[in-house]
Amino acid sequence: MPAATTIDPETQRPRKVFDTISDNAANAGVILGGRPIKPDELDLRWISALLYRNGVIEETGVAAGVSESSGQWRGVAANKLAPTMFSWKRDRSYSAARLPARYQRARATPFTSTTATWVRSVAGLCKEKTMKNAFKDALKAGRPQIGLWLGLANSYSAELVAGAGFDWLLIDGEHAPNNVQTVLTQLQAIAPYPSQPVVRPSWNDPVQIKQLLDVGAQTLLVPMVQNADEARDAVAATRYPPAGIRGVGSALARASRWNRIPDYLHEANDAMCVLVQIETREAMSNLASILDVDGIDGVFIGPADLSADMGFAGNPQHPAVQAAIENAIVQIRAAGKAPGILMANEQLAKRYLELGALFVAVGVDTTLLARGAEALAARFGAEKNAPGSSGVY
Repeated sequence: MPAATTIDPETQRPRKVFDTISDNAANAGVILGGRPIKPDELDLRWISALLYRNGVIEETGVAAGVSESSGQWRGVAANKLAPTMFSWKRDRSYSAARLPARYQRARATPFTSTTATWVRSVAGLCKEKTMKNAFKDALKAGRPQIGLWLGLANSYSAELVAGAGFDWLLIDGEHAPNNVQTVLTQLQAIAPYPSQPVVRPSWNDPVQIKQLLDVGAQTLLVPMVQNADEARDAVAATRYPPAGIRGVGSALARASRWNRIPDYLHEANDAMCVLVQIETREAMSNLASILDVDGIDGVFIGPADLSADMGFAGNPQHPAVQAAIENAIVQIRAAGKAPGILMANEQLAKRYLELGALFVAVGVDTTLLARGAEALAARFGAEKNAPGSSGVY
């Protein structure tokens, strides 16, 4: 449990305080013992997972602390995104006496796991929950996002890399052996971590997109978009009517928490992030019209397919391919959209970031495992058993 030391305003003695929910972690201090405890004084990484699980605020409005010395409890409504059911004011400290009588039993209880459970139950009473897409917000703010491609189609490995520090993780349904069920388990595995999931369907198919959104995907990378009409189709597939054609089945959907998120049907459209992938000369020639499509948040350049379409298969570093990529990045950014790309070459990845790319995947999990295993074998003289490697990434 995160802890910090503060001075008791009554005894003037040091004491430890605990922030057990801290929905205010990103935006305000926790008011405990009469003085604000700022977020940088606490380790809030695990708390933010409670707050932003898969882009949904699942607990809201209550921060709580318990003094080790006296068992005193203080709560503060400090989440600017939603009020509490108790009508507490933000950034003010209240004693447990302000709670309804049946919720006061932790008032004089030393901090235990039972108390922590009780505090979480109070948070669960706060009924307003808000849709959010942290990845989309980062792109809109112009903050570069560094990602990793996931092709192992495995929730265990997805969770492993989710804690590595990447801003986003791409769950690939086009070239990796994924289906809706395996995408779901990876979304669940990634959810407690800061890394944001992006899902690539196998095609620009509204039925498949509907299923991926229902299991909780909020950001989609739609492959092989050739023109503005196809871009509009991708956007429409992510929007409920009348803005789009997404089918309504929220009672069965993890995305709505099975209709436990109030107003999900009205808020979901705004939380969707649509990225389209251009990877042919035809798509490059139609880039300007694709960028004009309302609802397109970003355009991803596929260097492997683009280089093949240009006649340089397996060689995305060819000068002609690089010129096309760089020109596209500049054009996309100038249009107010987010440029993206996958590039395992560190020098080129940094070059694209300098040009204005905002979401850049810098590696692939399958490649990391394969090359790492080969390197380890080689250090012990076992490389004779390896067939060698090649390819774009």
